[in-house]
Amino acid sequence: MSRPWFPFYVGDYLRDTARLTTEAHGAYLLFMLDYWSNGAPPADDETLSSIARLPLDRWMKLRQKIAPFFEISDGKWNHKRIEKELETAEEKHRKRVDAGKAGGEAKAKSQQFSSNATAEDTALPYQSQPQPPIKKEKLSSDDFENLKRIYPKRKGNYGWKKAEQKFNSLVKTGVDAKVIVAAAGRLCETLRDRIGTEFIPMPASWLNSEDFLECAVVAFDAAAEPVNWDAICISYNKTRVWSKHAPGNSPDSGSCLCPPEILIRHGIRPVMSDAVEMPPIPKLRAVQ
Repeated sequence: MSRPWFPFYVGDYLRDTARLTTEAHGAYLLFMLDYWSNGAPPADDETLSSIARLPLDRWMKLRQKIAPFFEISDGKWNHKRIEKELETAEEKHRKRVDAGKAGGEAKAKSQQFSSNATAEDTALPYQSQPQPPIKKEKLSSDDFENLKRIYPKRKGNYGWKKAEQKFNSLVKTGVDAKVIVAAAGRLCETLRDRIGTEFIPMPASWLNSEDFLECAVVAFDAAAEPVNWDAICISYNKTRVWSKHAPGNSPDSGSCLCPPEILIRHGIRPVMSDAVEMPPIPKLRAVQ
């Protein structure tokens, strides 16, 4: 499996390497990059000096500063954090492959159904008994409108027409529309500091990217259990604290995943995208 990038947690790295020299930083980073691409390196100083790109004598002096970050076992230098991230990457890759296979099978079934329907339409005039017309299901526009509402605000246009075409294409191949919308909520969380800038991708470009697959995998996992939105809204009205068990952010963040009709039912005004008009919140009558 190709790994063109790897997760790098700047805060954790700086905390753990506060006492490394500049040369040691360079060697350690080279070890991390090589580990991500090739796995645990052998406990062989010539190989290790080659990875660190240092002469052997210089590496031997630096070795005692780098070794504590690894566990030497089975003849290799093992790194717990990188091993954990490799397992996570493998699991995400497996889920994407499975999702791709499922989508391919759904597309094949759809094509087969379309072919059978065409054959049945051709045969109708020759049958003695009248046959009911074949009904074609229409894609609901509600899910796409929710995507427009959830999608992070960006500087410039959105290109919703192309995004809707890609959205419908994904749904037709078997991707759950609700997962696509939830993935947009996940995008809001990951790009929180870029919202409102030109660095938010165009929706159509994002739906065609690997980043969408990453967000969709996380959203798919989060959607495993149903969310009691009514209970969360009731609690929010009492405490003004959005439940940590609710996917997405609070209603005033612009990336809340709670359906707007539920928020409105509880008197909560959701933050809407510029492209979507929010229905009025009904006025509550005072109890006489």
